[in-house]
Order: sequence, then structure tokens, then C-alpha cells
Amino acid sequence: MSSLFCQWPRKRTVRQTFVVGLGPLLVQLLIPSTVLAIDLAIRSYVDRSTVRVGEQFTLSVELSGADSDKVDTPQPPKLQSFARYVGSGTSTSVNFVNGRISTRKTMNFYYQASGEGKTQIPPIVISFEGTDHRSEPISIEIVQRRGTTSSDSRPTGSNRLNQKGITSQDLFVKVSASKTKVFQSEAVILTYKIYTRVDVSRYGMAKTPDRSGFWVEDLLGEKKQLQTTTDIVAGKRYTVSTIERLALFPTSPGKKTIKPLELECEVRLRPSRRGLLDSFFSDPFGRSIRYVIKSEPVEIEVLSLPEIGKPTNFTGAVGQFDLRGSIDTTEVATNDVVTLTLELEAMGNLRTSPSPNVKFPEGLEAYDPEITERIGPINNYVGGNRKYEYVLVPRTAGTHRIEPVEFAYFDPDIQKYKVTRVNEIVIDAMQGSALLVQSELAIGTKKDIRLLAQEIRFIKLRPGDFRVTDVSAHRSIGFWMILVLPLSAIGIAFGIRKQSDRLRGDQAYARNRHASKLARNRLSKARGLLKRNQQKEFYAECGKALCGLAADKLNIPEAGMISEELRNLLTRAEVRNELIQEYVGCITVSDMRHFAPVNSNYQEMTEFLARVDEAITQLNKELSK
Repeated sequence: MSSLFCQWPRKRTVRQTFVVGLGPLLVQLLIPSTVLAIDLAIRSYVDRSTVRVGEQFTLSVELSGADSDKVDTPQPPKLQSFARYVGSGTSTSVNFVNGRISTRKTMNFYYQASGEGKTQIPPIVISFEGTDHRSEPISIEIVQRRGTTSSDSRPTGSNRLNQKGITSQDLFVKVSASKTKVFQSEAVILTYKIYTRVDVSRYGMAKTPDRSGFWVEDLLGEKKQLQTTTDIVAGKRYTVSTIERLALFPTSPGKKTIKPLELECEVRLRPSRRGLLDSFFSDPFGRSIRYVIKSEPVEIEVLSLPEIGKPTNFTGAVGQFDLRGSIDTTEVATNDVVTLTLELEAMGNLRTSPSPNVKFPEGLEAYDPEITERIGPINNYVGGNRKYEYVLVPRTAGTHRIEPVEFAYFDPDIQKYKVTRVNEIVIDAMQGSALLVQSELAIGTKKDIRLLAQEIRFIKLRPGDFRVTDVSAHRSIGFWMILVLPLSAIGIAFGIRKQSDRLRGDQAYARNRHASKLARNRLSKARGLLKRNQQKEFYAECGKALCGLAADKLNIPEAGMISEELRNLLTRAEVRNELIQEYVGCITVSDMRHFAPVNSNYQEMTEFLARVDEAITQLNKELSK
């Protein structure tokens, strides 16, 4: 357990220091320098997996690592059976991050498809410093040209284009589980990632899977701002974002199935320009469509906790736990206070873990502990600590012994039960003040007890002065104020209750009432991002303010809202056409700047924020008439 938590380093002997310092040097001498020095990785991918006869496709070979610039350009693979080599090109990028230089070299080989059928591009092999580095083979299909009638040349299955223009190979969501076979109350880490080769402007949860039978902890928390990376899957490059990472703790044994997670995405399709007039009249940003994707179900087998070796005081804690204890003093006078502190640290589900069982001897009065806890994600896992502070008051003089406190748990890594404990604590109480503190009082801390002991209760020895008045009570202003105020309070309370019931019962009314305030809060957050020059986050927050106001005012879902649909709804709401064009234009700019490389200066961002503010103000006025 000591490896889980930060501790002060122990003193080393001279021999230990010599071994620790000499170990890394011996490892470097024993391992060949060529093995330690090589920093090279290779992967390959194509721009399309389905190509028509006569069309060109690109095979990209990417070398990364510090040694990528030392490797000669590989020879293009020979694909005479189905494609003809046309030419090549090379690009190199150098990044300097955290004091380390990262180099990436990409070589593009261009081919023209010549023969039909499904085939494979063989691995690309590069020899460097006596070691072969190879990429994965890539599957590719070449079909007949457009207009032919051969049924064998048509793409089938997931490669066939749907009526929306994208396929399941262009956009999908993938779920991975850290384990599929666990013990009851052992954590399973589920990670949901979205893979895309198309322009996804926004997405929303269409269906959240039922996770009954699990205690769920969100490991991303407030860090749900998408961080994108790239990955190669089946020879294709994808943009990848983690959308959810959860820790699931099964509450009962048996086989469990976590159903698929469904996402509704708004995908912007690039316009197909077939002529000059089409290019002139078509939307330069393309049209947006809705596309629903879902993950695969996850099967998890949950094992019962073993009965062999189970301690009698085991109460269901699973993970790695460490219990520590301390007391502020061991010598105290009777009727004075002393504080016992227990701290339980864990890597596991601490929220559902029981409290340690402490047995106090007679003559030592103990109050309910004050509990503080800090629980959350720790290195893609769940853990934290919980602190118990007991206030103790010795009522009799003598030696008071608190029995050892034990906490039993099951460690799934070694599949054994373990016990962490705090040793016996001894308190010597000397005869002190005879002041008794009643245990029935609600006392929580040492400070409360001391204040109670010092409090003086005064007795009023004489009555106050009386005066005679000849003014009738009903003629005074105070009398009528006392009479009217309760009636006014009842009327105000009735109005507040009526408004509250309407807000709870009428969702459209509630969204409409709060729409302007929510939009202003998002614009305020965007101003803060502007000052910190966080450009992508700034444009994302502006887009949320625009879409959120329109969705709340029109009582439509914000997730998956597309521009054309918004135009139609605003037109039916009799909003001015100029305002509709301006409002939708602001949303389009926000999406483009959020999901595309941003290079805006402070002046441009300030002007755009003012433009968004004015558009929101005008639309709020139009829809509030």
C-alpha cells in the first residue's frame, strides 16, 4: 500500500546509495547503445479505400521520431497488378514540445487505379541501424467507372455510400473497456472515442446506455473540452476525440451487458461543384446533415468475492486501502477534550466504502465524528481520502485504551483479502475540573465544548421601566402595518408559488424565461476566454450562446440543430430575414473557427464578440414580442 501514496523518503545506507546510483549506469553499459538510441516509428495509410478505375489515390508513408530525418526515402511499392505509379512528394515538420524535438516526415506516393478487385497494399519496410521497421498492410478496393453495369464492381456493406453521402468508415464511435472480467465492486474503465474523417460541427447524446447495476464515476469531470489526436485505422487517418471516460463499479455478480451509446452528429458536407453556375449559387460552406452513430455493446463478467480467507470484519470494500490514525495528546485532564483523527486513503470506490469501526472504552465519551473527504479521478482511476475527527472527553481518571482499529478489504490485483490497521491508542486522564458537559447537547468540535464551558448565563434582577400611554392601538400606523403585512406576504408567496409551478410544469415557458440569462452568461465566459487568447474555446463558447438562445426561445433540442432547420423555424416565427442571415452567419463562423485551424487576432475576435452580442440582443427582442 505504501506505493500508492506519497511518503517521505527513508534514509539510505551507503551501500543502498551506491547500488541506486550505479544501477542505471550498469543498465546503459549492458544494453547496446544502438538499441537505446533508435527513435523511429513508421505507419502508412491511403486517402480512400474505394477507388474507381482511372482515378488517382495517394499512399502516404509517415515516419516519426528523432531519427526520421536520418532515414532514406523508401522505394514506392510495386502495384502493377491494379495501379500505375504516377509520382511522389515529401513533407517534413519539426515540433519543439517540453524541451524535446519531435520530427515527422511524410512521403506521398501517387497511383492511378487500373484493375478491378479487392487487394492489399503490402507493408512498407525500412531498414535502419540493422533493424527492420514495417507498417501494416492496407486493404483497398478498385471498382468500375461511373455508369458501368457490372454488379461485381459495386461497393457493398459498410463501403457503400448511403443516401447522405457518408459511410460507417467515415464516422464512428468506439468503446474500449479496461477489463471485461472483474470482481464485484472492482472498477471497469470505459472510454468512448469518436473517429471521423468528415467535418463534424457538433454532436449530442441521442441515447445514453442504461448502466443499472453499476456505480458510475465520471473521470473527465469538468475537462470535457475535446482534445483531438490522429490515429491510423485499417490504413486510414482519423481525427480522434475522447468524449467520455467512466469508472463503473458493478454492485452484484453475474454477466452484464452495457448497451451501445448513440450520438447524433451534425456533419457538414462539402459542396459538389459541377459547373460555373453551380459554384456561384451553391452554399460555400456546404450543407449540413444529421448522422447517428453508436458504439458496440460491452459484455462484462462480474465474479463474486471469494469466501476463502474472508475476514470476519469484512464489509465489502474492494481496491487498495490504507488506514492511518493520530491523536493530538495522550495526557489530558478529566472533562477536558482530546481529538482522535483517522484517515482512510483508497484507490477504489471510496464513496460506498464503510467507515472504520472504532470501539471506545467506558469512561471515555465520544461524539459523532466530523467527516471530510476528497474523492475524484486520479490518473484515469478513482480514489481519494476520507478523514474522521472524533472529539473525546474522559469522564473518569485513569488509563483509557482504544482498541486497534482494523479495516478489511479485498485487493483484486492479487485476489486476496488484506487488513490495514491503526495500533492501540492509550490516553492517560488525570483528575481535573468537575464541570460536566451534557452528552445530549449537539456538540461537534473541541471548540464547541470549550465555548460551552466558558459561557455565563446572566439573570435579569429587575424589570424594565413601564410608561403609560393614552393612544389607542388601532389608531397607530404600527397596528395597521402588522395587520396588512401578513396579508401582503401571503399574496407574494402565492404569486411566487404560481410562478414556480408554471416553471416546473411548462418546459417551453421555463426555457424562454431563462434563455437570455444563459446566453449572457456564456458571452461573459467568452469575454474571459478572449482575454486569455484561447481562440478555439472562445469561438466554441460564442457558438453555444447563439445556438442555446435560439433553441430555448423556439423550444427545440440544442444538440443536432442544423442551420437550414433554424432558418425555417425563425422564418415561421416572423423574424426579419436580415436578422436570420446575420444570426445563422455568426453560427457558421463560430463552427468553422472552432473546428478548423484558428489564426485570429485580438481585434477580429473583439469585433466578432460585439457582432454576436448584437445578434443575440436583436433576436431576443424579436422572439419576445
